[in-house]
Amino acid sequence: HRLRHRWQRPGRRQQPDRSAAHGKTLGRRWAANSGLQPWLVRRLSASGRRLSASRISRSNSTSSGGAGGAAGASAAFFSVSDLASVRLSYNLSSEDLSNVGSTTSTSSQILQDESGSAVRSSVGATYTWDDRNSGLHPKGGMMFQVGNEVSGLGGDVKVVQTTVRALAETKVLNGDATLRASFEGGADTSYGDYVTRITDRYQSAGTLHGFEPNGIGPRDLNALNEDALGGNYFAAAHLEASFPLGLPEEYGISGGAFVEAGSIWGLDNKQGTSGVVDDDMHIRTVAGLTLYWTTPLGPLRFDFTRAGAKEDYDKEQTFDFTIATKF
Repeated sequence: HRLRHRWQRPGRRQQPDRSAAHGKTLGRRWAANSGLQPWLVRRLSASGRRLSASRISRSNSTSSGGAGGAAGASAAFFSVSDLASVRLSYNLSSEDLSNVGSTTSTSSQILQDESGSAVRSSVGATYTWDDRNSGLHPKGGMMFQVGNEVSGLGGDVKVVQTTVRALAETKVLNGDATLRASFEGGADTSYGDYVTRITDRYQSAGTLHGFEPNGIGPRDLNALNEDALGGNYFAAAHLEASFPLGLPEEYGISGGAFVEAGSIWGLDNKQGTSGVVDDDMHIRTVAGLTLYWTTPLGPLRFDFTRAGAKEDYDKEQTFDFTIATKF
């Protein structure tokens, strides 16, 4: 069966629109489309802070044996200082895990126990402090982000999700090369009698390279499918460098190198198909080389990786091609 990643985890959503107008210049069109209550629009506008908002809605369907449903979200961004901003959000989604609960199922007993539909209603807040583009540190800067999303204001899901990201970078070799160190982590904490489902848990250790989606973390090795189960916690540390390759600048090609370490761990229900599933933290390490290419389609990133520390059941990925994004 196929399992779909959770929609829009905190800290992985779109960033504030820096071109948004200040204070009262927001106008009626924004207020009508923001999805926020008028009193909140008036209060934020009166504060004179920069403010923008977005509304997202989408529906999804999958074949039998997968996770699917429908989701909608509204979000507002506003700055609290020249370096700091806050994101407020509300999410409503219906999540379904199907075709894993029959007596002849080849899926993990844990997934069979989690099968069925659930409604998620959550509110979230994310605080970001970033001085990399402020001019205070011409050769680099730092970024820190912490977010909380609380599910349980109605609906079936009762989980508090906390995410943290931190980064520091500096330019070297007369500004031609950049060194960057970063950390990211997350935790899902259930409350009441709720047991986390795979639609709640993390399926990747943040932006850790070198492994397939669902390639690391707790796995039910006694099930015929050897299902990846995700984990309630993840952490990853990254150290990377980007540098020119000596090619003409108009080619838009540069290089990079990185080393990383991370893990996914933790289950509420550990009782698998034929025994207890190992959900301990097992650190994975990865080293790799990167080729960056700036094209009319956008900045492309080609990663060539090799895993160091890993488990025998991990799904390694030695090459990856993505659209380059800024952490």
